[in-house]
Amino acid sequence: MPRAPEPVHVLLLVAIAVQVFVPCTAQDASDQKPLVSRLTKDYNTSLYTISIKNGAPPLVVDLAGTLVWSTCPSMHTTVPCQSAACDAVNRQQPRRCRYVDGGWFWAGREAGSRCACTAHPFNPVTGECSTGDLTSFAMSANTTNGTDLLYPESFTAVGACAPERLLESSSLPQAAAGVAGFSGTTPLSLPSQLAAQRRFGNKFALCLPVFATFGDTPVYLPNYNPYGPFDYTKMLGQTPFLTNPRRNGGYYLPVKRISVSWRGPNVPASLPAGALDLDVRTGRGGVVLSTTTPYAIMRPDVFRAFAKAFDTVVVRDTESRMVRVAGQKQLELCYGGAGDTVLSFPMMKRAGYDAPAITLELAGATGNWTILNGNYLVRETCVGVVEMGPEGMPVDGEPAVVIGGMQLENILMVFDLDKRTLGFSRLLEWDLTNCYSATMFRLSEILIHNMANPPIKCLLPPAIVSLVLLLSCMVGVATGDGEQPPYKPLVVPLVRDSDTSFYTIPIKNGAPLVVDLAGTLVWSTCPSTHTTVSCLSGACSAANQQQPRRCRYVDGGWFWSGREPGSHCACTAHPFNPVTGECSTGDLTPFAMSANSTVNGTRLLHPEEFAAVGSCAPQRLLASLPAGATGIAGFSRRPLSLPSQLSAQRNFGNKFALCMSQFVVFGDAPVYLGMEGRGFVDYREILPYTPLLTNPRIPGYYLPVKGISVSWSEPGTPVSLPAGALDMDTRTGRGGVVLSTTTPYTVMRPDVFRAFAEAFDTAIIKRSKYTYSNVTRHPAVGPFKLCYNGAFPMRKRPASMDIPTIHLELDGATGTWSWFNDNYLVFAPGALCVGVLEMEAGGMPVDGQPAMVVGVMQLDWNLLVFDLDKMLMWFSGDLAFRLAGCSYSSQIGCLIPPAIASLVLVLLPCLVATGDQRSQQRTSLPLIVPLVRDTTTSLYTISIKKDDAPLVVDLAGTLVWSTCPSTHTTVSCLSGACSAANQQQPRRCRYVDGGWFWSGREPGSHCACTAHPFNPVTRECSTGDLTTFAMSANSTVNGTRLLHPEEFAALTGQRNFGSKFALCLSGFAAFGDTPVYIGMEGRGLVNYTEILPYTPLLTNPRNPGYYLPASP
Repeated sequence: MPRAPEPVHVLLLVAIAVQVFVPCTAQDASDQKPLVSRLTKDYNTSLYTISIKNGAPPLVVDLAGTLVWSTCPSMHTTVPCQSAACDAVNRQQPRRCRYVDGGWFWAGREAGSRCACTAHPFNPVTGECSTGDLTSFAMSANTTNGTDLLYPESFTAVGACAPERLLESSSLPQAAAGVAGFSGTTPLSLPSQLAAQRRFGNKFALCLPVFATFGDTPVYLPNYNPYGPFDYTKMLGQTPFLTNPRRNGGYYLPVKRISVSWRGPNVPASLPAGALDLDVRTGRGGVVLSTTTPYAIMRPDVFRAFAKAFDTVVVRDTESRMVRVAGQKQLELCYGGAGDTVLSFPMMKRAGYDAPAITLELAGATGNWTILNGNYLVRETCVGVVEMGPEGMPVDGEPAVVIGGMQLENILMVFDLDKRTLGFSRLLEWDLTNCYSATMFRLSEILIHNMANPPIKCLLPPAIVSLVLLLSCMVGVATGDGEQPPYKPLVVPLVRDSDTSFYTIPIKNGAPLVVDLAGTLVWSTCPSTHTTVSCLSGACSAANQQQPRRCRYVDGGWFWSGREPGSHCACTAHPFNPVTGECSTGDLTPFAMSANSTVNGTRLLHPEEFAAVGSCAPQRLLASLPAGATGIAGFSRRPLSLPSQLSAQRNFGNKFALCMSQFVVFGDAPVYLGMEGRGFVDYREILPYTPLLTNPRIPGYYLPVKGISVSWSEPGTPVSLPAGALDMDTRTGRGGVVLSTTTPYTVMRPDVFRAFAEAFDTAIIKRSKYTYSNVTRHPAVGPFKLCYNGAFPMRKRPASMDIPTIHLELDGATGTWSWFNDNYLVFAPGALCVGVLEMEAGGMPVDGQPAMVVGVMQLDWNLLVFDLDKMLMWFSGDLAFRLAGCSYSSQIGCLIPPAIASLVLVLLPCLVATGDQRSQQRTSLPLIVPLVRDTTTSLYTISIKKDDAPLVVDLAGTLVWSTCPSTHTTVSCLSGACSAANQQQPRRCRYVDGGWFWSGREPGSHCACTAHPFNPVTRECSTGDLTTFAMSANSTVNGTRLLHPEEFAALTGQRNFGSKFALCLSGFAAFGDTPVYIGMEGRGLVNYTEILPYTPLLTNPRNPGYYLPASP
């Protein structure tokens, strides 16, 4: 029986114990490492927060802020009023400031603070300020060398106390406790204080919305470079930033001109000379950067000139096919088709929409700042640049232009406060990378933070650092030479539960989790004793970033009683059941998981073990989920969803694919399916794709549906809806069309459903006029309101009913998503019904009140590929209409049961090992292993040896033999195995010297058995030690369900599962007495072992092969 993996906390304690023997030396202040800290974007306010204050909620990042300020406890330390810090903090206060009374601040001062300094915290969004004590805050962040997270460091920063009422505004993130000022001109900003304390260079870097670094450090990002990640700070453009003598704070750019370009020459915004200049006498004008303003804002005269230039470029370069259309909300610059045509910016292959570029031409810089598509396009058609309103600019100083958060995202910015220069990249997606890809910011920080009490003051040696990082990633498969295995994509079976219609993946040690496309977390029931994640960690911040808006609380009961000793600051999260709408509270904990890796989607490798952070949940939260399911696997774009965690850990691409209902692929891997006339084809290359919309309030995947139509041989009948009926309102989060794997059927809002039903009826009537069919409406059956009677004709290929097709017309997509009969046809008693439902009085079954929910039935038999970096989705439509499928190939006749077929045959063969609870040994289940045909030799190999080295299948072979490491175990020469191995040697054999075999025997192997490996192709043989090989294969139940990987050294003697095996060349081998299911036209999947003819086999007393009896 294989040894169970060690718990995460035990392994981490081992790593910590090793470092005790490493001498710790006091670090000189000049040798202190740079720091790195997570940033998080709040989607309600579009502001960025930094989790740096020990044990406290995050602080809002303000590039122009001069102070750090936060709410304080009633008892707090103070800073003397005669100190240099007090002098610095009162040197300049904000020019525009509405005062908010602090109230109680002085009552809680510690004894002796008679001359305590007061400061003036300022809310940059509301323009309000207050008065509070200057105090010191305890903070912590991880050190870094630019490539990895090292150890956590604790430090203090001076800042101001602030009253709660300074936060009482919907303009700040709900969880924020204050503001962290990042100004470069004041000594009490966060970067300035850290530079003065640690002497690691007066620099900081921002890569919004992901991380901030403090100090002079490289930043490694992977892109198309074949040699791996490289330091992006070495390839940045450089510009000086200007100082506003009247406004201590902001970073001003020396912009001399703004221009717009697309497919033709640049068109400059027509502005008078000096329109963008900063007036150093008054402090007005100029172009300033802001992290507290969501979009760029321009003074009216600048905006009008910019809008005219943008209009000119769009009309010119589309030959008047696109023009300005009515704006949306505060966005005035929106574009669409001329006249009544529907048109939007087209898609590019690599980096989103093909749209104009906005260029800021900088004086004294080494390059211009170019604002590309992803930094300004909102809802794919509008420009995220707005005109200043009558109330003035939202920042202090009356600048001409404010560059907002959207324009700064996914750009690496390095601020050198000594040289007063700013290094800037272009939009990183254009280099096929992004801020999330930074090598120093993987999920490893989650468990490293748990070692931070107290902080480790000595730098761990490289070997220990590697061990900690490896353990935190929890990849539990060791290679032969001890190196970390490469990050390969992973494949997991996807099983549909027939009772609930939901999909599950058996990835958590064999325990299935329900797939929720809109889920933000992984959650499951937990054992009574479990590890926890620190409340100071980035994972805890991410887990609590957004809780479900509709949620009935279910008491968790016992969760905290089972925490391990020492978990005083354990993070709690909020698991959510998307079916019942119930939620609870539970500890954040790491879950042990496993899945099979794959190479290029064509070869199965070893099972890999890893950890995913998730929430514990009470048993009662499992109501309405499939029997046997232990929780939910969230698949949304949020950082703690399962795809996001795997992408961050393994760096294999922020993509995943669902082939409903057969398998899931995590990572950037091809998906091979059989295609008639072409064999196996990577379907990703031939599928249409659509952009996915982002709902700032809901984490689901929204489609840009601009219309719905129904066709049946005749031209399509459009669903008559008012303009915008299917649009998503990004301000409220309502409306839109969202995908759901927790809703059995598509659900439409009543107005949408009535229009859809009318169009469907019309399509039926149109066809009936010339086919004389007698298809008529039938009364509703159960929840289905659209039901019909009559004889629908049949299609020949695929063999199915000829009924109407439903089309979703997608804005900006390369094709239309069509629903054929299997995607909506429901066989109800006495009628055929459409699996599209009208929303009931209780509202939509998902959060956010969408106009339409696309349910499980409509996703079945579809291949969906999600790219979370580019927010694109490739879609196939019903694969049967492409004469393909997730579960079979039209070219290869070897099929096994639905849950396994696609994995073995379609992915050549992708047999996914999902792990199981090792404490329950399963010794009697059959095994299944992929076979692969080598095209050069036409021989078949089997990938069963645990080190991934394939073995050639020889039906007449008497031994398993393989190359061995120099040191290996041996089998006694007195054993029965030795006797069997030497029972018969090949009769015709050219000897090849074995050479070194005996030199590597382990001590004590004085009576080691030797055997005679034989090459059946060359007829050569040799002599070598008899040894044991570690092997593994997946077990199966009745040939219908794939289980966990099993490790072994032999088969029938160990497992007692029947002395049988089956070969389906070149698909798979099955060991043991198991059915073998193959697709049969008209009958579906059939156990072929029950219908095959059979023949006796003859025994040759001199040769071990299988002989057939000749006909008489």
